Amino acid sequence: MTLISRVNQAIKLSLEWFKRKQREDFGWSKYKQVPSNVRSTSESIDALITLGEDISCPSVRKGILWLIENSDIWGNEALKGNNTSKNKEEGLDDLCWGLIGLDRCENVYVRKLFSKKLDLLLSRQITLIEDDLDRKCFGLYIERPRQFPELLGLYSSALALKIMCRHFSIDDQRIQNLIHGLRRYRAKDGGWPTRLNPDRESDPCYTAIILESLLCGGVSVKDEIVSTSLKFLENELMKRGCLWSEWIEEGFEKRDKIEQVSTEATGQGLITLLKSGYDPTNNAITKAVEWLLSDDIFVWQGKDKGGFRLFPQGPILNYSTYYGSVALKTFFDVVQNWDKLKRAYRIDSSKIDIENKAFLSRFLVGLGLEKRKPSVTISNLKQLRLLENVIKGKIKDRSTIERIWCVLQTLNNEGPLTLDELEDQVRIKTNFLQLKKKSWKKEMHMVLSRINELNLLMFYKKDGTIKEVSSPTSEHEYSESFLKKVKVWIRLDF
Repeated sequence: MTLISRVNQAIKLSLEWFKRKQREDFGWSKYKQVPSNVRSTSESIDALITLGEDISCPSVRKGILWLIENSDIWGNEALKGNNTSKNKEEGLDDLCWGLIGLDRCENVYVRKLFSKKLDLLLSRQITLIEDDLDRKCFGLYIERPRQFPELLGLYSSALALKIMCRHFSIDDQRIQNLIHGLRRYRAKDGGWPTRLNPDRESDPCYTAIILESLLCGGVSVKDEIVSTSLKFLENELMKRGCLWSEWIEEGFEKRDKIEQVSTEATGQGLITLLKSGYDPTNNAITKAVEWLLSDDIFVWQGKDKGGFRLFPQGPILNYSTYYGSVALKTFFDVVQNWDKLKRAYRIDSSKIDIENKAFLSRFLVGLGLEKRKPSVTISNLKQLRLLENVIKGKIKDRSTIERIWCVLQTLNNEGPLTLDELEDQVRIKTNFLQLKKKSWKKEMHMVLSRINELNLLMFYKKDGTIKEVSSPTSEHEYSESFLKKVKVWIRLDF
């Protein structure tokens, strides 16, 4: 069985694992002995949709309902940014995860609740300087647990940045302040530590999480702070195929770091490298995938099949399964969609600038999340002159152009992904190819070749029309010069 086949099989098993683990109260818990909680529930909602489940399926809808019914116990005001022993879900981490879960739903009531909770999150950002502590943490979202002498806040700040970038322009001063705050705490060895002390050793898990957030915030992969940290992750993966993290189930002992390999860290590292434009055949990437698929980590048989252990022979937890399965799905989407683009447009990814490749990789992952399929079909071009502009005189016989146009208009909205698939659909719907197969194929090659020359990526809307969208505000690296060459067409029916 090939690597990609094993990955696909594991994704399907993990999808079923999340469905089985939903509790009677509609939520999910970290493990059996504890009640449902906001983080595990939101992770599971996000995982189900990411792994291919429809957003309207019963499991997702019930999970959203749990978040709504328990909204008074997560993200409450309490002490600013303080997790207390009595209320474990009043801290910033849980507020962020609750928002991530709610953000998957477009229901009007859910959006109102989301807006209320988002306002609460924004109110907890340090934007005023009243003392040295505020100056040290300006722009961040911090936790102040009493048991640690150093402040925590990098994790919650990274989550908050990803949420904010979905709803505000990255030019928003609050986002820029947050990015600058995260930049300040990069460690000397190239990553980020778990606490607000740049003199500490970098933690790969925190490094990967923060890097993905900075990419969402428009920080270029060519920026030294990103490129160096990516190399740090790559080097760590190359050593043993996995990453370690301080924050595993055992936590801290006498405030000393426990260096333990972790599915959470490895999964997040894999996601970050892939979204940064790393080729999926890179040795560090394939080593990480193989590690996640190993019998010591992934459960292939038994009642817990589809689950991921936190570390080799360790416990099977909700969040370790979340990071392991989402990482494999990210790998699967990048491999599959790049392969489709190569076949359809004859794109050589090795010749694409790293910034543009990073953007396209994240874009292709987004296609998988929102169930959008790339297509080379141009049946949704509304005017014949547009087709003529694409061909630019290469096919001079107007009757041939009109016949091609009529054939393209008969295709369904899913659209084929390759010339052969296009040809098969046309053959089913018309006898146009019966006598002119060779001629038609040559002419269609001209059309598709011209599309490729223009670097058009075309995607359907549900009604068969197309919409040209500009670069997302969170993608600065999608440069103006690149915009002139590439037009991104997406269908917006999710």
